[in-house]
Amino acid sequence: MIYFDNSATTFFKPDCVKNAVYSAMSFLSANPGRGSHSMSLKAASLVYRARKAIAGEIGLDNADRIIFTPSCSDALNLAIIGSMKKELSKNERVTFIPFVSDIKLLAKYYSMADVFVHFSIEDTFGKVIAEAQACGTPAIVYNATACSEIARIGNGYVCEPRDVDQVYNMIEKLSKMDKASLTSDRIVRAEKTSKTLNKNTRIKNLLKLYKQAIENKTSLISKEIRDREI
Repeated sequence: MIYFDNSATTFFKPDCVKNAVYSAMSFLSANPGRGSHSMSLKAASLVYRARKAIAGEIGLDNADRIIFTPSCSDALNLAIIGSMKKELSKNERVTFIPFVSDIKLLAKYYSMADVFVHFSIEDTFGKVIAEAQACGTPAIVYNATACSEIARIGNGYVCEPRDVDQVYNMIEKLSKMDKASLTSDRIVRAEKTSKTLNKNTRIKNLLKLYKQAIENKTSLISKEIRDREI
């Protein structure tokens, strides 16, 4: 493993780095691989070219083996935990579940869990949180980005970022709930999440938001025209 720490610790960034960041923030405000519009495709192309360039520098034939992480710490954690997979698999209390494409099987896994813990501090939506709660499973998330908003929709639980003790106490609290309360809680959570986050409701709310934005913009333009006339 090659550890590139210089990019994270240098104080004065080279002009090429500053220019690339400015260009990305100004002209590539789209998630690569998350859409088919031109800006998203352009961002995806740029990411792939970066992978190819890095692979060429380190003599790697397959550029798909290059991944980008938010920080060096995340990269190291991913590599370390990944290398321990075989050892952890020997522990009867740890179960590794591979990628699941079958919707019914995925729902079954979610429903089997006592609690869904999501430690992300960067998710912009948190689809897996919504999926878990739609299956009735309580979610514990960090109070960051939209994760807390999604969790609260399904009566989930929110902890402060990286406060592992708070997460532990929350799990312990859930483990002490009686079976009847847990069952009732799961039914309410599933119904509320499914109703609030279903496709038709979200589209309706999104159109309402666009309509409000257009009306506000029109109102501002009208006010500006009146002010000019005065």
